[in-house]
Amino acid sequence: MLNFEPGPNTMQPVIVRGRGKNKKFWNVREEATLIDILSELNGTSWKTDHGYKNGYCYHVEKQMELKLPGCGLKADPHIESKIKTLKRHLAYILAIMDTDGAFWWDDEQKMVVGNKEAFLSWAKDHEGASSLFMKPFVHFDKLCEIYGKRMPSRKRVRLNSEAIAVPVNHIRNCETQSNVREDANSMTQSTITLPSSEARFEKCKRSSSKDVDPSESEFTEMSKTIKSLAEAQKDLTLTMMNMKKTSSYDVEISEHRKKLFSVLMTLPGLCPVEVVKAARSIGQDDKKVQVFFSMPDEYKIIFVHLEIDTLE
Repeated sequence: MLNFEPGPNTMQPVIVRGRGKNKKFWNVREEATLIDILSELNGTSWKTDHGYKNGYCYHVEKQMELKLPGCGLKADPHIESKIKTLKRHLAYILAIMDTDGAFWWDDEQKMVVGNKEAFLSWAKDHEGASSLFMKPFVHFDKLCEIYGKRMPSRKRVRLNSEAIAVPVNHIRNCETQSNVREDANSMTQSTITLPSSEARFEKCKRSSSKDVDPSESEFTEMSKTIKSLAEAQKDLTLTMMNMKKTSSYDVEISEHRKKLFSVLMTLPGLCPVEVVKAARSIGQDDKKVQVFFSMPDEYKIIFVHLEIDTLE
């Protein structure tokens, strides 16, 4: 924010400091240009093992002015603040990807999805994270390359508190011989598979029938039965979770479709014909409806115009 105060010969601009005093709303083109410049810096002397050299934001400022003449973006506070926000959001997404919960990172849509209430509860302890929910973070992959961030090496199976272990009563009711039931009950309370036990079972299997202890053979079969039950229970839990998520998603999309036309009518600069065209184009695609309602109003207008252009 610039205020003009009288000087000796002229009015001098004075930058007013403070939270929110120099707030800058970056448009799509400005944000993409900034990230391209940061990517280009990685192959120059500005890049060091610990980040960038001091003053690199002023170099970025000059490059922004060259690529977007008249953009007016300054190293301090605009560029420094934007880079800080991007890095913070990147860190939040990487943390979400490395945990299991009711919300997660959808790499196809490039956004955080899942249970909104659970996410907002988590976001209370993470400054600025609430804006990430259902909002495309399209530069995620490029930012990972810029800052050398590694994505989690494995995808975790997401289970919540509704997932339950193999019921003990169900195991006890398995059709087994009465003389091994006590062994089965103790196994449900401990680790089912132990390397030493597997080696022992394999040795028994390779031995001749006269050397095999009948109780050990029954014990082995019981172990296999319990493993099968555990795997079946896991598959059932995943299926139920997917059904629940799909049902919740369908309800949300249905509510958004009901609101689509009224929201389009409130967007500035759209004539009635454009509203109808946009409603027909967006309303026929669930993903378009989802993306549309995840955007701020200024991005909704851009999205609508792009959809109308595809129809013409």
